[in-house]
Amino acid sequence: MKFDARQKMIDQIESESVLHGRDAMICMYGNRHLHIENYIKVLSYTSEEIMIKDRCKKIRIEGERLLIRYFFNGDIDISGVIKAVIFEGLYR
Repeated sequence: MKFDARQKMIDQIESESVLHGRDAMICMYGNRHLHIENYIKVLSYTSEEIMIKDRCKKIRIEGERLLIRYFFNGDIDISGVIKAVIFEGLYR
């Protein structure tokens, strides 16, 4: 019985890794903090708009006093008053 539960957890981790390897993963904490994993590059950056490219789309963050707090190895952390997160150019 323990083996079945362990295998199920391994399968879930592997499927999340496959998803994690392709798409950007976005976590928002209220409207003041945004974390994105698996982005490719920052296309533009002002205090009112940040445009980010991932593998299959552009992600536009609109707000006030936007600040890139850090970026490293495909992770980016943004703070400020986030008013909108818009996905542009979706394709698959």
